[in-house]
Amino acid sequence: MSRPPDIVLIMTDEQRHDWLGYSSGGHFDTPNIDWLASTGVRFDQAYSSSTTCQPARTALLTGLHHHRSPRQDGSLALREGTWTVARELQAAGYETALIGRMHLSPMHADHGFETMRMCEIVNPGSGYGEDERDDYRRWLDSIERQDWRQSDPDGDGNVQPAFPGVPRTFPDFRRYHPTQWIEQETMSFLERRDHDRPLFLIVSFPHPHAPFDPPYPYASMFSPEDAVLPGDSFKANDLLTGGLAEDLAGVSPAFRIDRMEPDSLPRMLASIRGLVKQIDDSVGSILDGLDMESSLIFFTSDHGDFGGHRGLFTKVPWIPFDDLIRVPLVVSGGALVSSPLLSKALVQNSSFAATCLDYAGVSVPVDAFDFPSLRGVLESTDDPAQDRTVFSSFSAGYPMVRRGKFKLITTMKSEMNLFDLEQDPGETVSVADDPANAGIADELRALIRHEHATSPPSMFTGPTSTQPA
Repeated sequence: MSRPPDIVLIMTDEQRHDWLGYSSGGHFDTPNIDWLASTGVRFDQAYSSSTTCQPARTALLTGLHHHRSPRQDGSLALREGTWTVARELQAAGYETALIGRMHLSPMHADHGFETMRMCEIVNPGSGYGEDERDDYRRWLDSIERQDWRQSDPDGDGNVQPAFPGVPRTFPDFRRYHPTQWIEQETMSFLERRDHDRPLFLIVSFPHPHAPFDPPYPYASMFSPEDAVLPGDSFKANDLLTGGLAEDLAGVSPAFRIDRMEPDSLPRMLASIRGLVKQIDDSVGSILDGLDMESSLIFFTSDHGDFGGHRGLFTKVPWIPFDDLIRVPLVVSGGALVSSPLLSKALVQNSSFAATCLDYAGVSVPVDAFDFPSLRGVLESTDDPAQDRTVFSSFSAGYPMVRRGKFKLITTMKSEMNLFDLEQDPGETVSVADDPANAGIADELRALIRHEHATSPPSMFTGPTSTQPA
């Protein structure tokens, strides 16, 4: 029996689908990720399962919608001890490791990873107290360096709280930046890993999520004057109605471009380009440490960012417009038998769990996951683009379903906002009231109701086990 492939997921936080070189016409400088895309399958229509961090990351580990995943009391995080793809692969003989950010609760919760080296986002909304320190912070403390994730020196060198939406230069040497620490920890792990066992590794960078703080030389690589600014503004929301319009009208001025200083958006976008370039350099180093011929490599992000589109920045409100819910997804490596391909198939990165088990030769029940294996799509020359359905954001209060060119976003009040993405890629006008679309609107709403009501499979409801029931 041949050895199963090494499986590696490299992911980022809050990275738009078009914040990469291959998807931005070269505006972003990402030669290493672009190389992965050119040697594997790049999905042009990939969706996350949620517009928020913890639900999206839970789905990556479980292959299950967040509303059907067991959760920690008082938290959106996955309940400790629950079935995960890492736990299953460990039982199958894999060495399992997690390096970087996963927004677990507690921070080092047992989810099947033998090695855990955590580097989180520790803003007030992260859910972590001062007494719960990640491995990055412990390392900084051990060498007596300042943790700059929530603080910034003022003009006199005094430490003060940092506003995460304001771009800045990282106030220390590059080697102390979170991205660099994750690269170093990953390379150290790869040097000491057990080569007699196949590898399951997740490397998760906390950027380009705020704080927008690239270190030198990345802080000066890109000029705000070269920023590609969105062609729309907050007026793109004017024709929306109901709950979507209400929530957009009530969004905090802190997230509206028209309420910021005129140079704020170009400066933030320049900083983000620097952060993404730094991540790409680290990805290149990590790829050099892998046996690419025997590996299956995934690259994705947990969700996107408005990035100035619709006149908004960050991910608030969490409405699953394509700005937030569409993500980069690349699958590459020698374990992939298909030729390089740009796929237009509608897929979700939450199919990661089932796809990993498929390639590892681990059998699970056909109905075990909400998000099925992508192996058939990855190895198909037909590229079935229009016969797939994607769901998302049950966790954020805006259930969404897309099939073909139609995308339905609902609210907690069951309002329907149907968009024809061929005619209206900016999702500005609902066509739900058009009699010609009545059938598709009702059909998609019925799909959402069915998906929301379906019970979780037994492997997630019974006693914790390394094998599905």
